[in-house]
Amino acid sequence: MALAATRISDGRHVALRERDVFPLASLVTLPILITRYAQAHAGRIDLTGRVAYRVADRVPGSGAPQDLGDGPRLTVRDLASLMIAISDNTAADLLLARLGKDLVERTMAELGASSVWVPLSIRELFEELTDAKGADYGTRGERLRLSAGSGGKAVIAEQTVRATPFDICSLFERLERGALLDAVSCEYVLGILQRTKTDTRILALLSKGVGNDLRVDMALAEISLAPEPRGSGRAVAPAERRTRARSRRDRAARRSRVRGRGHRGAVRGGTRCTPRSWYGSSSRAPS
Repeated sequence: MALAATRISDGRHVALRERDVFPLASLVTLPILITRYAQAHAGRIDLTGRVAYRVADRVPGSGAPQDLGDGPRLTVRDLASLMIAISDNTAADLLLARLGKDLVERTMAELGASSVWVPLSIRELFEELTDAKGADYGTRGERLRLSAGSGGKAVIAEQTVRATPFDICSLFERLERGALLDAVSCEYVLGILQRTKTDTRILALLSKGVGNDLRVDMALAEISLAPEPRGSGRAVAPAERRTRARSRRDRAARRSRVRGRGHRGAVRGGTRCTPRSWYGSSSRAPS
């Protein structure tokens, strides 16, 4: 487990293993989204351009296009909205194929997030997870649902889609400050991120009364930008080495364990910070 969190109002930062690389899994959609807008900002991609969908493009898991037949032509902007709003795996792969994995990595490096590495598409990631390379759509989907398979390269941080919590948190912080690409692009990216239709598990652990403007919930990793009660933002980038979805009972048990360990805060610079002090505007971390 790792965490990187910055309070936008005063720059206060807390972290736990933030320089270690972790599998990104579905969180790869953030670099894809930012790269798309970087290309649009440079005039290299038309957001209204259309991408043809084929049944052969289907990726298991969350999403909507996989229920459609051949023929729909979705705009680049629509694909990005689906990718974030409902964590659409097919839309993510269609965008990634249009941009290219190398371009996403180069763009992240140019933006100072050089730990981001994208050797696999979402489909390839699932095939590694479930030992289902070359299998048909139905078989891949069923094995993914059952969490069947060895995990393969998908669960090895050095070989899978990966990044450090530090770089992910930095991307969100600069988005919130309007300092990534340009201010207009940052607003567009944040606007799409606000369309997510699923709540994050991390928000359930926050103190009551803490508002939430921006929520992104991926199937296998979580990030969040949430404002403090007084309106200033906070960038949070937790990462988890486990990449397979668990049962509801397992997730509930894990949440219970986290609540039980709530007094154990992350340490940076010799200061131990409780979870409440990360999010409360008036709380101070004990020395």
